Amino acid sequence: MAKPEYTVDWTTPYTATWAEWLKDWAGKPNLKALEVGCHEGRSSRWFCEHVLTGANCRLDCVDSWSVKKYAGAEDRFDRNTTGLPIRKIKEPSQTALPRLILDGNRYVFVYVDGSHIAEHCLFDLIVAWQMVCHTGVLIADDYGLTSRTLRYPPKLAIDGLLACLNESRAGHIIRGNQVAVWKS
Repeated sequence: MAKPEYTVDWTTPYTATWAEWLKDWAGKPNLKALEVGCHEGRSSRWFCEHVLTGANCRLDCVDSWSVKKYAGAEDRFDRNTTGLPIRKIKEPSQTALPRLILDGNRYVFVYVDGSHIAEHCLFDLIVAWQMVCHTGVLIADDYGLTSRTLRYPPKLAIDGLLACLNESRAGHIIRGNQVAVWKS
């Protein structure tokens, strides 16, 4: 396998946190996980190399790869994840996630790092939460994302999800830009 090629690193600052949050699943067989928003595959690769290392594990990767300012990201994703236990789902999360639910998919962890628009993010979080297994975890990125061009950032969606979940979650941790929510 060729050396991975990335143009940005939005992953490395979070790997120690992910290792802590996902340690109970590392190396176990027959696990499935979901990533929404995969860009060049850096986080996808990390999940496969550090958590989904047991036999018959798989990471489902949902991304439309349609953002023009990130031209070439899909080709890099394909090269960077060659040979890894990944099922690539190239379509918007608004169509892919409902189909994954209807097909009966369940995941030990879901990582949501797709749209940065609160309305889209809330959709991804709510639908993804339905697919998290009992005692599984949902991790959301971009909690602290702010921008003058973003009137409705992901934090609004994440806070909304946390406010609505009560009996179906064991707890949550906010660590910097990342939020993890466990099912009870």
